[in-house]
Parts: sequence; C-alpha cells; structure tokens
Amino acid sequence: MEGTNNLKSYQERMSSIMADPEFQLIQKKYQPYLDLHGIEEILGVFDIKQAPPGEAITGKLIWHSEYDLPIDLKKDITKIFNKYFVN
Repeated sequence: MEGTNNLKSYQERMSSIMADPEFQLIQKKYQPYLDLHGIEEILGVFDIKQAPPGEAITGKLIWHSEYDLPIDLKKDITKIFNKYFVN
C-alpha cells in the first residue's frame, strides 16, 4: 500500500481518512470530550491543509489552538494522519 499511497492526491487521501473505520472509532471514543466542549465532531479539533505543490507530504495537520486537547486524542489523530499523509 505504501507505493500506491505516494500517487494519491490530497482529495483522495482526505476521502480515505474520512472513510477509515479507525477514524470513526476515534469519534466515538472521544465523544464525551467533544460533547463537554460543544464540538460536534472530531474534525472540529484539527484541520488538514493541502501542502504547496512540490512538497513530499501532501497535507499538513493543524491543531485548533483554542482547545487543550488530551494527549491520547492527539496521538490517535496523528496516527491516522500519518497513515494517509506521510509516505
């Protein structure tokens, strides 16, 4: 899968990450935290911005600074991000 991951566009990678069952599990796992802070979904705590053309990584993970996120939440999201955006 690593070889085919290199050829995927930003949009394809975003579609893949959203469809990943593990990503859905993270939403369920942290639902109490999200509810407590009035965040509708896990996508409310981070963004994945498209990197400029020519960069090795097609996306950049950006945390929303207004949230003091649990370390385990950051680790889980980073793991999924790395699966699709870091070759």
